[in-house]
Amino acid sequence: AQASPEARAMLLRVQSLQKEARKAASRPTAEQQRAKQQATQAKVQKKAAAKAADIAGWCFAPLDIAELASAAQEAVDDHWLWHRAGRQSGKTPLEPMPSSATKAAGLHVTVLLRVHECGARLRAACAAAPQPATLTVSDVFVERVERITDEEVWCVGLAFASPAIRALRDAWLAPLPREEWPTHCPYAGEGHASLAYVRGEYRDAAERRLAPIRARLVGAAITLPHVVFQDPRHGLCEQIPLGRQARSGSVRQDYRFVAILDFEKTCERDAVLSPQEIIEV
Repeated sequence: AQASPEARAMLLRVQSLQKEARKAASRPTAEQQRAKQQATQAKVQKKAAAKAADIAGWCFAPLDIAELASAAQEAVDDHWLWHRAGRQSGKTPLEPMPSSATKAAGLHVTVLLRVHECGARLRAACAAAPQPATLTVSDVFVERVERITDEEVWCVGLAFASPAIRALRDAWLAPLPREEWPTHCPYAGEGHASLAYVRGEYRDAAERRLAPIRARLVGAAITLPHVVFQDPRHGLCEQIPLGRQARSGSVRQDYRFVAILDFEKTCERDAVLSPQEIIEV
């Protein structure tokens, strides 16, 4: 027997009410919505903080060691190289990292990371470096690049020993809790320079080729006249002399260009400075 029109209408009504009830049950409550919004906001803030930390100021020592580095770099055949995305070569440029206000490529030793200002603390740490400030090759290494997980990549580079870098780091890190030290100095040694990136299947060949070069380079030393503080966020860059030079407060710097700026803008926090004129000296 067929249901009457009234029965069918009642059935449709019941089904509609059941559907609405299921929707209401799955809809988050006001408290759940607030919790979700707070979690989303916290996630955004965490990402922003991480991004800010990544582009915070840092301190490095440019390395003018092309003659030393080329001996190790030239031992690596081109077909061994792992090519980083967006780069033509798996070898590091042998020019010193330039002392500029923007990030660039070149040979350097990372001294400190996440340094938020070039203030009295950093200058005092540089003054604590013993003289002469030297950097001595302690090893020619071939080490696995742990941060690359989807491929087996090995780094060929030079490791250094430097009492000056160690003293600078220790002096700058001293006021901080020890658990924060790796944030600013994640390296166990006193410095290294990455020269080339080699695919996993050529690691043993690289080790064999570098063995005689290691014996020749270990013990070679260079002098470090200064370190560089760089803050790409604000376009800042400054050379800081090491040891007694830092204490004297007298630093000679040569400039090729002078930028004319609006003085009032320089008094505003986080203002964007647009040069009104750039003059070649």
